Amino acid sequence: MRLVRLECGFCHGLRLTGGLGGPLTAEHMRARSLAYLQAVILQGLPGTAMPGWAPFIRPDEASWIAERLQEGFPE
Repeated sequence: MRLVRLECGFCHGLRLTGGLGGPLTAEHMRARSLAYLQAVILQGLPGTAMPGWAPFIRPDEASWIAERLQEGFPE
């Protein structure tokens, strides 16, 4: 949870409501499939500031993050 709050929060805002990167709120994340979110987390988005996290987290961890984002990430 700290990784998401601090590392993702750096661009997406500490409350994950948006900043340099778009919002990571449940409302916005439910509009995307879990597979898409996992791929973005692991591979990043070319042409944007979103890096790929594959060197640092496993696919199952990316899935866990994606699921939590769709539920509303815990405080």
